[in-house]
Amino acid sequence: MSQTGLFKRGGRYYFRLRVPIDLISHYGKTEFKFSLHSKDRSAAISKVRAELARVELEFAEVRTLQARATRIHEIVRQRITALDDDTIAAIAATWLEQNLAADDSLRAGGDIADLETEIQDTLKILRPAYGHGETKFIEPAMDEFVDHLGLDLQISPEDRRRLALKFLEASLQSVQIRAGRLDGQPVTTASVVPETTRTLALGRTTTGPTLTDVLGKWEKALERRPRTLQEVSSLVKGFGDFSHHKPIKTLTRQDGISFREHLKDTRGLAPATLKKNLALLNTLLNFAVDEGMLGANPFSRIKVQQPKTAPVTRLAYDEDDLAAIFTCPLYTHGMRPRGGGGEASIWFPLIGAYAGARLEEIALLTPQDLIKDPHYGWYFSITDLDEDKHVKTATSRRRVPVHPVLLQAGLIEYRSAMAADKVGWLFPDLITSKNGQRSGNWSKWWGRYAREKLGLSTLKVFHSLRHAFKTACRAAKVAEDIHDSLTGHASASVGRDYGEQPLSILRDAIDRIHYDRVVPPGRLWPRGTAVVPKLSKAK
Repeated sequence: MSQTGLFKRGGRYYFRLRVPIDLISHYGKTEFKFSLHSKDRSAAISKVRAELARVELEFAEVRTLQARATRIHEIVRQRITALDDDTIAAIAATWLEQNLAADDSLRAGGDIADLETEIQDTLKILRPAYGHGETKFIEPAMDEFVDHLGLDLQISPEDRRRLALKFLEASLQSVQIRAGRLDGQPVTTASVVPETTRTLALGRTTTGPTLTDVLGKWEKALERRPRTLQEVSSLVKGFGDFSHHKPIKTLTRQDGISFREHLKDTRGLAPATLKKNLALLNTLLNFAVDEGMLGANPFSRIKVQQPKTAPVTRLAYDEDDLAAIFTCPLYTHGMRPRGGGGEASIWFPLIGAYAGARLEEIALLTPQDLIKDPHYGWYFSITDLDEDKHVKTATSRRRVPVHPVLLQAGLIEYRSAMAADKVGWLFPDLITSKNGQRSGNWSKWWGRYAREKLGLSTLKVFHSLRHAFKTACRAAKVAEDIHDSLTGHASASVGRDYGEQPLSILRDAIDRIHYDRVVPPGRLWPRGTAVVPKLSKAK
């Protein structure tokens, strides 16, 4: 009896099978032909039947992918780290449906020659494999199929085994149904696999907005700071690339957890940064809920495990550090590096040490933000009243009296010169960074200068001056609520949030701030004739 696919030449057996007409363009040839490496007919037949079963499954998949190309392209790729029963059933049902759809295409084209032999040969392989739970031979087809579906399976061996068994079952079922059709049983594909069995369990719809769409609407709803927009946009892009831009309605809690682990494993983000990123994603998803774009936020209450001991991220400048800063060439030789924003290179550290202000708060100062009170003298007015200005929090709006060291250094004379020139900003030579921060480029310059020229620790940054100021406040026995008001920190007491600290109390506190081992640099403005003009480049 002849065997489909078996061909003998020169005493050796070969596998030979014509490529169906509708698949010739896919394979680029008209037939498969290769040696079975056997001269024994029985052994060759066994190998041929295995190859027929493999090719039969492959043909079915290729036909389905061609016939349903548009639908496949609409599927959104998603990463799956665990499989529940519904998802396994959905994958298997989709495989069954596509095999039967391929059979529908064959019958519609009348291409059923040798179909009965092929089906029977495939059954001879699938039945014992299913009976003994042997899935190895079917797993390559399974992997290729789930990849075509757009599923990125990062699952445990146990889940993979469950999926493979269900996939094998669906394969056997599809061949049995096809055999029944050959016997005249009118079994339609739709009656075997209802649409809802596949699409609802997989949640594979592309209808509805993505997180990128939510971001666009969120940006328009309220004016955002350029730095915030850049940060959120970068995060959303990273999440979109990771999740393959799934619609927000198909996002699950597992997607959020998987992204958290992805950031931790691939970028080594600290717990605090992970927590911040999740908070930003939650902000967008909560906005989507408020706008009726989403029923519920799937990422709510996803936790980030905190280490038992918090890592050291920033250290305060101690008095030795401050002494090194205020005796460096910036102060002793009149250097004004271009990268340091000219005059900003000397005034920023002084204001940070003697006013405790944040870096961006100093960069946003204008001459008009230095105000003279008739009783208590000059003070910084840190507000967000102007269109181009902003503060970190509501408690950041405050008045900070100008320290005597700053007065002696000539800050008020410098302020008057800037006001007379009508330059707008108190430190006009700063170059705004790409994210809209006036202090962004200056911060990078200071990090290099402090590390390379002053030999200061990389764990100490400009913000370390603010820490040093807080330490000096405590050393001067300034009450906590007073130095909270000076630095713009939220107070622990609700009652302290009402009203404003009298300027007299703030003036008294500032006048008590000093550093025992630090000699102030003295007069810095006007600069005088002995001062070196400026460097050609930042050093």
